[in-house]
Amino acid sequence: MKSLVQFFLVLLLAGFALPQAHEPAQEPHRDEEGLGYSFFAGTVEEFSEDEITVRRTLVSRAPEVRHFIRNVETKVTGLLEKGTRVVVAYTTEDNYDIAWRVLVRGKDKDHQQQDDPI
Repeated sequence: MKSLVQFFLVLLLAGFALPQAHEPAQEPHRDEEGLGYSFFAGTVEEFSEDEITVRRTLVSRAPEVRHFIRNVETKVTGLLEKGTRVVVAYTTEDNYDIAWRVLVRGKDKDHQQQDDPI
């Protein structure tokens, strides 16, 4: 009986001595060039060939408006219109937010009601 207790004690101590497997910290999304993207989701307020303005409204918070610079490398997936919901993948360079990808999600319900008279 004593050897059985010693055996389990050794197993228990060996378990603590083994390195513990930890989840690695989540890194920012990186594309094929290694750029780390940040993401911003909201509704398009204004857009042009050079810039897109997106407003995000959260419950019990003031609306947040972000301006993103568009360039020839900016990829837009879907039809970009005022009032559409979008997710912008961007990087910040020299205090400017550069949009790399814009994913159009659909029309915002509030803008749909204003645009389509009943």
